[in-house]
Amino acid sequence: MGGGNTMSESLLFNLVRETTDHGPVNSWDRMPYITTRGATPGVPSAIPAPTEESFNLISTARGRGFATLDHDE
Repeated sequence: MGGGNTMSESLLFNLVRETTDHGPVNSWDRMPYITTRGATPGVPSAIPAPTEESFNLISTARGRGFATLDHDE
């Protein structure tokens, strides 16, 4: 909600096998919130803090054709 998430050193595979509507990581169209955890800590803002995704191994099922990180921007 306020950003500042860290996804690091993770192994993700065989996710979202029931449908073909997105990749294993999906952060689509989140409702903006005013929070003090945002880009400038302590200041109310609707701009989230940066999220870091690093050193991960993410795999989709063969033939899906979707990106592994689906941010719908």
